[in-house]
Amino acid sequence: MHVEVDVDNYDGALLPGAYAQVHLALQNPSPALDLPVSALLFRPNGVTVAVVDSAGKTALKTVTVGRNFGTHMEITTGLTATDRVIDNPGDAISPGEPMRIASSAS
Repeated sequence: MHVEVDVDNYDGALLPGAYAQVHLALQNPSPALDLPVSALLFRPNGVTVAVVDSAGKTALKTVTVGRNFGTHMEITTGLTATDRVIDNPGDAISPGEPMRIASSAS
């Protein structure tokens, strides 16, 4: 991202037209969640995400998308950090479908 930064150059170390890299350490009291684009469902009523509820059934949650990072997107509202998101759900997925959580291979 390109930004313009005004800095004091009292010693003349920065030359006119020079480029610099700046790293900003920003604090966010409520950071957004980050999901792969493959987890998003683009439906007529908005962007939704399929999750597995506590009963092992699917639920669809409408979410608000923040920044687009290409292969993943920021989700600003609609999900919690404890939601179990289904990655790459089929377009025909609907609420209430039974799901089985596969254990990860170690």
